[in-house]
Amino acid sequence: DPIAARLVAAGLSTDAAHLLSRCGTAVTVQPGVPLCTEGQYGREAFILVSGEAIVTSHDEQPRTVAVGEVIGEIAALDSSRTRTATVETTTTSVVLAYDVWTFRTLAEKFSDVLVPQRAA
Repeated sequence: DPIAARLVAAGLSTDAAHLLSRCGTAVTVQPGVPLCTEGQYGREAFILVSGEAIVTSHDEQPRTVAVGEVIGEIAALDSSRTRTATVETTTTSVVLAYDVWTFRTLAEKFSDVLVPQRAA
C-alpha cells in the first residue's frame, strides 16, 4: 500500500498507517483549494499524504502542513466547534479524507496520532 508507506515514512506506526489508509478516501487536490475554512463547521478531517498545504488563522503566523499531519480534527471531533484555521493546498496534493464518524472512531484507537497536542 503506497499511501501507508508514505505515512510510515512520515513517522506513523505500520499498524496505524495501514488502518488509516484503508479507512480513508484518497483525494487528489489541486493547488489553491481550501480543505478547511476558519469559522465553518467541519464535516470531515484529512491527513496530508503528499504535497503541501498552508495553515492560516487570524491569531497565528502561517505555517506549512507536514506530510502525515492531521487537518481539521478539532471541528471533526467536536461538532459544536467551528474550524479554528484555514488550510489551503499550495501544490497538487493527496489527502486521505474521513467523514466525522469514521474519524471519531479512528481517533479513539489512535488518539496519539489523530488528536495531536498543539503548543498553546
